[in-house]
Amino acid sequence: MLYEYDSFLLNMQNNLNERSVSFRFAMHLAKLFPEWDVDCEYNRMIRPNGEYTGHDYWAKAVNIEYKGHISAEDDEAKTVYPDIIIHHRGTKDNLAIIEIKMQWKNSKKDFDFKKLQAYKSDLNYEYCVYIELAKEHDKLKIQFV
Repeated sequence: MLYEYDSFLLNMQNNLNERSVSFRFAMHLAKLFPEWDVDCEYNRMIRPNGEYTGHDYWAKAVNIEYKGHISAEDDEAKTVYPDIIIHHRGTKDNLAIIEIKMQWKNSKKDFDFKKLQAYKSDLNYEYCVYIELAKEHDKLKIQFV
């Protein structure tokens, strides 16, 4: 669906931000997972003890080595927010996490794999997926971690 309806976003000459593509991809995924919440860069989780009072979410955090300083409370995209998650908000139900890279901007691919591994081990995502998008559909790469 992304290639069919949003191919303009996948043209490297347009040099669009990955977030634009992730958002459109998430919209298409939401149609395929109607019983789940599909969110981009969702940065909150229920308290580790499972309690929920309606307002005290914790910042999503994973144990990952990162060169430089990042804060779990940072809302300026310096932390390790997932590109797309499929989950039930306000619960510990985490179905999938997806990291997206454009083929011509994949210099942080190794770090994305570390993030996926950390989300799987620390937050129990059932599926962790790395997607490398290319202008042509037949050059698309999908890897499960």
